[in-house]
Amino acid sequence: MKRFDEAEINRIGAAVGEAIDLAAVGAGDWDAVTSLTANSFPGSYAAVINVDSNADRLNHYSVCNILPDYLDSYLTHYAFCNPWLPVFGRLPSGGLLISEEIAPARSFLDTEFYQDWLRPQRHYDAGAGMRIHGSPKDMIFWATHFSPDWQASYGPALAAFYRQIRGPMKRAVRLARQISDAQERGAGRGAVVDRLDRLAVVVDANLAIVDANEDALASFQAAGFMRSLAGRLHLPAAAANSVLAQSVRQIAFGKAVAFDSLLVTHGETRFLVHLASIRVDAAPGAALMPPRPLVLILARDIDDPRHSTALERFSRHHQLTPSELRFCERLAAGDSVKAAAAHLAISKNTARQRLKTIFQKTDTNRQAELMRRMLAFG
Repeated sequence: MKRFDEAEINRIGAAVGEAIDLAAVGAGDWDAVTSLTANSFPGSYAAVINVDSNADRLNHYSVCNILPDYLDSYLTHYAFCNPWLPVFGRLPSGGLLISEEIAPARSFLDTEFYQDWLRPQRHYDAGAGMRIHGSPKDMIFWATHFSPDWQASYGPALAAFYRQIRGPMKRAVRLARQISDAQERGAGRGAVVDRLDRLAVVVDANLAIVDANEDALASFQAAGFMRSLAGRLHLPAAAANSVLAQSVRQIAFGKAVAFDSLLVTHGETRFLVHLASIRVDAAPGAALMPPRPLVLILARDIDDPRHSTALERFSRHHQLTPSELRFCERLAAGDSVKAAAAHLAISKNTARQRLKTIFQKTDTNRQAELMRRMLAFG
């Protein structure tokens, strides 16, 4: 068992702090941070995790010394039933968790996490960690696990180490959040700026409004078809709002969605609502807190002749559903069936069945023939 004196902890802290600063500006990566940590505490594994507990989704992970099979199962399942998550959740930002002192693994012996994931790995029952940043949608923590036999040496050493790197981690989180916020604002503005003939709003998975065009803002102010309640998008019709919320969440997280287009009646006006994902790749420096998945929501009065497009006239003539119209729009934009399925977040089988239904309704048999029919309504 390795022993650590103050000089050794200072050396490790300085080296890891430098690696954190490099990762924070995109000149390094977070895997180097966890690798340096695990190698400095031999026989341990280290992980920096950003977890969205609301969506059972990992926003970021960097790990070292976890075997691939165990890592895969952690990422897909055990990360979300980790019994230490609530313990981290109760800590303040910068708070320390020394498991043998606060929440030892033996207190979780009957959990799936311990029996099926931690115990089979052996030698990792003890650990020390720090909550770096916290909210239900992006709680960041740093955990280093080791054998309980090494607690007398590793526990105090890791506590001193974490205290030393609090400053660099706070700077890294603050910078990542600033970069991600700027990316989200830029993506939102770019998505709505040219939408001059319809209401356009960009939201996150929870319908929090990121940006909106002038038509949508006017609707908010007039308490019209689209409304803003406490910064979240809301439709007056409860059933439509429920379907919208569910569809937005599914599209944001890349899941198959039942409805990517909705026909909603507001008073005597019918609105066709389209949903589309906006993917924003994390810029250098934002990996720790990447931009949120966003969804573009477009709505327009389908009975207003000024807003009638060739495809909409084609759709009305053949009595296509909103989802079938959206699929035709993707084909008209040049997508293959596979590409249209990916863009609309539906399976390839669903896409093929949707195309078959469109063929039947339009009395066509091939995509080229379908395209000619659509163009005839131009």
